[in-house]
Amino acid sequence: AKRIQSRARANEPKQYVRAARAMARAVVFRKPLSGANATVVLLGLTLAQCTWLGVSRADSSSDNVTYAKSEFARAIEAEDRGDWTFARTHLEHAANVRQTAGILYHLALCDEHLGRLIRARYGYQMAKLEAIEKGVQDVLQLVDERLANVDRSIPTVRIQLPAGIRAVVIRIDGARVEVNTNARYEVDPGNHTLSIEVQSPHEAAPIQFAIVAGQSLSLNVTILDRAWNKPEVGRDLGHRVLGDQRHRQKLRTAAILTTTGAVLFAGSGLLAFVMADRSHNDGRGECATRTSGSCDDLKSQVRALDGLALGAWIGATSLAAVTTVLWVDASQRPYAAMTLRPTGMTLHKSF
Repeated sequence: AKRIQSRARANEPKQYVRAARAMARAVVFRKPLSGANATVVLLGLTLAQCTWLGVSRADSSSDNVTYAKSEFARAIEAEDRGDWTFARTHLEHAANVRQTAGILYHLALCDEHLGRLIRARYGYQMAKLEAIEKGVQDVLQLVDERLANVDRSIPTVRIQLPAGIRAVVIRIDGARVEVNTNARYEVDPGNHTLSIEVQSPHEAAPIQFAIVAGQSLSLNVTILDRAWNKPEVGRDLGHRVLGDQRHRQKLRTAAILTTTGAVLFAGSGLLAFVMADRSHNDGRGECATRTSGSCDDLKSQVRALDGLALGAWIGATSLAAVTTVLWVDASQRPYAAMTLRPTGMTLHKSF
């Protein structure tokens, strides 16, 4: 397009005039264009289209630059009144048009004041590279100091595992990080959740922690042993605890039944003894009135009732002994346990 424009201005203006006349004749008189005129007309139309697109793009670019400058100015005003979230929003709008060293610097400055120190450090680094490339001295005079301040302020976390335990996966706030033995991990200030996957058959409890700028924190990871995780015992600690509780409940039920049996046997023995005593007294009177024969039948009845009473008391004594053992075993320790799992905490109790 530039070559065509320069040739039209300098060397061949007559060709474009001839092409215009040929187009007019073709339109008015419906005459076909000759080969040379058709070529010139095509070049002229191409030049016109390119010129129009260039002007349109220039106007659009000018509008975008004006918009970016307006958004940057609004961001600076928001920074002055301490509204860093609002300032960053307008800086993002300006950065969508063009990412200059100044815009990158102020984006990092907003991230720093919002507590996103790791992102702020990256932003300062990008702003410094852009400023070095474009020679923006006002950014270069400020960025090194801000970058050093952010480096000092980023808190770190050191994860300490028990001896012999190896981490497989480490996640901080759900984001997976590289596994390094006794390494320090950089995090932003605030509340975080640490979750670790270790080699089987162990399990690490999740850790929730809070950290402030410039702090170095060491976290001791608690390992939950899953060696008891067998089918015959249960799939988790909660199953094991509940199984123990059910066992004690069965012991209490058996103790209640044996207690009832012992009471019934003791009552039956007492009733048999009372009946035997009454039968003995009645037998003595009846035996005294007999003139002939023995009183063995009367004695046998008394002896049977005495034997029944003795057997009932022996049974009551045996059941009482069993009942004592069952009650002692069932109530040997009041039950209250807290189960810790990586998924949470469960409280089991019975009284």
